[in-house]
Amino acid sequence: SINYFAGYSDQSTKRQVESIGICYYSNHWHLIAFCKLRNDYRDFRVDRISKILPVDTFFKKKHPALKEYLQQIAQEKKLEKVIVSFDKDVAKYTNNQKYFYGFVQEIDKGNKIEMTFLTPYLDGIARWLLMFTNSIRIHSPKSLIPEINQLVDELKINYK
Repeated sequence: SINYFAGYSDQSTKRQVESIGICYYSNHWHLIAFCKLRNDYRDFRVDRISKILPVDTFFKKKHPALKEYLQQIAQEKKLEKVIVSFDKDVAKYTNNQKYFYGFVQEIDKGNKIEMTFLTPYLDGIARWLLMFTNSIRIHSPKSLIPEINQLVDELKINYK
């Protein structure tokens, strides 16, 4: 049971939820849960939850894993999956910035760190990745490579 303040409606409500996971994106922690009031899955920003109380009931509904749910949302919102390898000594400089670009996963590949992002804005992530110059390798989507090359060309033109 949570007390939740919805920013879009400026209203506080009491919700009975069945949580499926917690994740960090857009500079906030989010509780992903099935909301019994709305009879659907909802995304609750944790900083808007004013109270959490345990309840004595058990889940009756079978819920998807958090990863499955996020993949479904990515398809519905037409998010682009971006996979980039960073040199390990450079990856540490991504810090919290990576969360602004839809960071979802990181895999240690020896001297590289492979990161996966879900983003609706390829132009935005292209501009961010540009600052890592030759310390990255773009695996997908391949359409991101010419986009970054165009930004480099524009930069060259502005400094001739």
